[in-house]
Amino acid sequence: MRTINIITLLLFTSFTFAQVGTNGSDRKEEGRTIREYNLTIEENKMTLGGVSAKAMTINGSIPGPVLEFDEGDLAIINVTNKMDEETSVHWHGLILPNFYDGVPYLTTP
Repeated sequence: MRTINIITLLLFTSFTFAQVGTNGSDRKEEGRTIREYNLTIEENKMTLGGVSAKAMTINGSIPGPVLEFDEGDLAIINVTNKMDEETSVHWHGLILPNFYDGVPYLTTP
């Protein structure tokens, strides 16, 4: 029983610390370059390889735009979902607080 209590405590603690610093109040903007992008996710009819089909596009294209940053930049990325379905954005190659990682139903509502 003691082992289960310790494991439960460690698990709870790890979830608590995973969410630290996710409200943006800890960011330091002074002297940093701010890179802001607006992404609109919507369904469009696209023709790829001679075949027309409905596709999820970002800013009207596949693939979406390239977002460029330098280390230390402050990134502000506004995502507008015009799809009939929920969607999330998962950022590969970026170190982010767990809450902003975009894993549906695990770290985001």
